[in-house]
Amino acid sequence: MPRIGSEYQNNLRIRTSDKMLMLINNARRSVAARQGFGVVPNQSEFIRGVIYYWVMKNAPEILNTNGEIPEVLEHENLKNNQKLKIKRSLEINKEQFDKRKIERERFLKWAKSPIESESNQDDNS
Repeated sequence: MPRIGSEYQNNLRIRTSDKMLMLINNARRSVAARQGFGVVPNQSEFIRGVIYYWVMKNAPEILNTNGEIPEVLEHENLKNNQKLKIKRSLEINKEQFDKRKIERERFLKWAKSPIESESNQDDNS
């Protein structure tokens, strides 16, 4: 991260137990993380996203005073990309369902119609 084009020169180190690290890794691979981030985030993206979420929920005024933060922009970009992907997917699915519905209605109409050859024989007799 990020794909915005920032260069990171600062490192943040955390000391954690194996169980906590496993919890972080399982959480970042979860369906909720995939939905929230738009992708399965790497460890750095996940931790930055969690911190951003906490600040946004508990102290949003801090975000307003700090201006544009590259990590925040990247997080919002990931979420927007996910929304676009979901929207496109829903549109494609709707088109496919509509197409199948029309085909099914045509088939049912054809299947319920009388057989022409029998009606022609009855008319000739």
